[in-house]
Amino acid sequence: MKFICSNLAMLALVASTIPSLAGWEGVNPRNCTWCHGTSAQGYAPAPQLAGQKPLYMENQLRSFRAHTRDNPFSKLYMWAAAENLSFDQSRYLVLHFAALPSKPAKDGNQQKLVAGRTLFEDGDPKRQHRCLRCMSWAGCSGH
Repeated sequence: MKFICSNLAMLALVASTIPSLAGWEGVNPRNCTWCHGTSAQGYAPAPQLAGQKPLYMENQLRSFRAHTRDNPFSKLYMWAAAENLSFDQSRYLVLHFAALPSKPAKDGNQQKLVAGRTLFEDGDPKRQHRCLRCMSWAGCSGH
């Protein structure tokens, strides 16, 4: 009986993280794959979405909607793409892409790998930020 109860509790916990589809009509993750790849692994300059942290992606979508993420590709593509997404639609996309398995890109400058990892894990003392701590670009200068 304990086994059944613990399995039911685990199932309820997992099910509570899966959002219902109510209110998400008109949003299709496949639309994102035109730029971010069929398995959301990313193409240059569109970043990988698969396996990203939900908070990070939510912050990005908010920044696109508010037009505060203003690099040229954001303006050209993502401002319009995120403009009409409801909170529920955004949340659906975020959870969908966060659940996908990520693969290392291995297409960057390998000499910068160590510096990038150090910046992510330990931060930049001049800017006093550490990406690993907040996993968010909110308020970040983007460096």
